[in-house]
Amino acid sequence: KIELDQSKRPKQEETKKTAPKITKASFSKWNSATEAVVTIQSDKNGKYYYQVVEHGTKVSSISTDGDGNDITADNPTDITISDLAADKNYDVYVCVKDSDGVSSLKVIELDQSGRPKKNSTIKLKWTGFQWTSHESASVTLRANVTGTCYYAWAERNDDGTSEQPKIDTNSSTQSVSISADRNFTIYLNDLNTDNGIDLYIRIKDSEGNVSGLKKLKFKQDTRPTADHTPIVPKVKESILKGLDDELEFYPNTFYDFTVIGAGTTNSNPGEGDVKWVPLYWSTSSNPSDAQKHSSWKIGSTKGITKAAPYNLYVFFQKWIYTGGQWVETDTVESAVYQFHSADITVTPSGAADGSNSGGQTGADPEATTEASATSANGDGTTSRSAVSTADNSPIGTMSALAVASLLAGGYVIVRRRKKDI
Repeated sequence: KIELDQSKRPKQEETKKTAPKITKASFSKWNSATEAVVTIQSDKNGKYYYQVVEHGTKVSSISTDGDGNDITADNPTDITISDLAADKNYDVYVCVKDSDGVSSLKVIELDQSGRPKKNSTIKLKWTGFQWTSHESASVTLRANVTGTCYYAWAERNDDGTSEQPKIDTNSSTQSVSISADRNFTIYLNDLNTDNGIDLYIRIKDSEGNVSGLKKLKFKQDTRPTADHTPIVPKVKESILKGLDDELEFYPNTFYDFTVIGAGTTNSNPGEGDVKWVPLYWSTSSNPSDAQKHSSWKIGSTKGITKAAPYNLYVFFQKWIYTGGQWVETDTVESAVYQFHSADITVTPSGAADGSNSGGQTGADPEATTEASATSANGDGTTSRSAVSTADNSPIGTMSALAVASLLAGGYVIVRRRKKDI
């Protein structure tokens, strides 16, 4: 047996670790007075890190904590430097890190000779916002320049902050063309978080000037719930108010009443929700145009002396909430209500033609109607239906005056062509 002397055994040569080397580090171009691009290249794959300092500031090392940004060996990589002060000069320090170590620092001076002049006239105004579902929204804005709007959204943390995303005005795919002083809309989908949303925006005008980063904070309290189940009320769930007591229909006495359409009090609608908007009323279940009344006041010019119940039919138009707005449909349905006239005594008085005229006590099939078809919308306009597509108010304003409405035997009567009682 021969024992080998290990003391004289040659040591195995260890593989030498070599940190990456930056083979190129240069200024590339100015995107605007506040945004520049530099280019670096490494001989190895790794992660690059950089730090921006005012020109002339000496830096011996920069932090390589965090994820860094990928860089591929022998492949020129552009770095966009944003939010620079237009009246200051800057240097950029860069390094590359891999598992073998960290490269030496390289410093890049941002060349001032081709820097665009400062432009501080880019202004942005937020003019509208709407959740279209739990995971989608639309934002309407207006800028005072023609160019491109670049954007990215970020999830809001519990403390109300969000991580600022990087928006590259040269390669970002999330962008929309804009025209000066005209509204434009950003449509956001796949907002797949229950947390709040912040939208970050940067404007680049047609001259190459880039705005500072703007942040828009979306309100959570109006956001539709996830997996929304459509609310679809029946038309008969609508409510009529103001005609509960027996009504004393003395001559020229009129009573206001209010109709609240089913679903119209839904202040936070979601996809597929339904509401029924009051259109007109009648004492006929299948009224002619002359028997339809959009003035929400009922009464008699000559009075009703007999105590009796009467049916009142209210007709509603169906609206559906879809795509973030209420959409009118062609469906019209009615709900029936009752009111009661009280037993009263009306003293006859001389009519214009010399005859006596008293209160109405029964049906008059020859009676005709005259009623106003105007109702207020609440926004300064008038319409027959007293609603508009974007109106989420509970009910249309129902206070316009009828020219005259005399009820009897299922009809709204203004004057009688035959007998007087």
